[in-house]
Amino acid sequence: MRLRLFKDFSEMEHATLTLLKTHLQKASVNPFGVILPGGKTPLGVYATLARNPVRISDSLRIILSDERYVPADSPESNYGKLRPMIHALGMGDSHVLRVHMELPLEKAASRYDTVLRRYLRAGGRIPLGLLGLGADGHTASLFNAKDILRGFGKFAIPVDRPDGLRAVSVTRDLLLHVDRLILAASGVEKGEVVHKLVDHPGSTPAGMAVEDIPNVEVWYAP
Repeated sequence: MRLRLFKDFSEMEHATLTLLKTHLQKASVNPFGVILPGGKTPLGVYATLARNPVRISDSLRIILSDERYVPADSPESNYGKLRPMIHALGMGDSHVLRVHMELPLEKAASRYDTVLRRYLRAGGRIPLGLLGLGADGHTASLFNAKDILRGFGKFAIPVDRPDGLRAVSVTRDLLLHVDRLILAASGVEKGEVVHKLVDHPGSTPAGMAVEDIPNVEVWYAP
């Protein structure tokens, strides 16, 4: 696990935008996916791409890391936050792998698990995954060791969030298929958990989630 420090949030945001543009424009015959989160950290990047979209490959797939159990038009919806960028890029529904929260939660998780499983079985790859890192050490919607363990053998699971909402999250089993995984955090209040993650990965849910993944980076801007 490698730590990349930025002088400020603006520098990290620019690096994220550059990286994402490169992957979105990648030429590929076979389907390739980019895992994207909700959260506050990447919203500026999504807004910039919505205003200034790039030309993308028809093989590109956007894969959501997790989703709260709310309607797609809710301000809490990760898909809702990504939708302006997705539409600006000209992506159809079949190119977005997301959780359908109009279903009962257990069925929504099971359907997402099936969608992800079919994607990988059909030869789809995931060259890049961008995830957030919470001050409590969580990533995606994996908040504790029990969430990690419940995900063994699955690609998506239902989760009870500490804030009282429910959610669906991708699992460690899915993250094992990511070629390059980046966990991004910003703010002085996250400094402690960032160094805890890097120095003692197993002491955090995020560290447990990315264990044995060979190419993991932590990006941090105080």
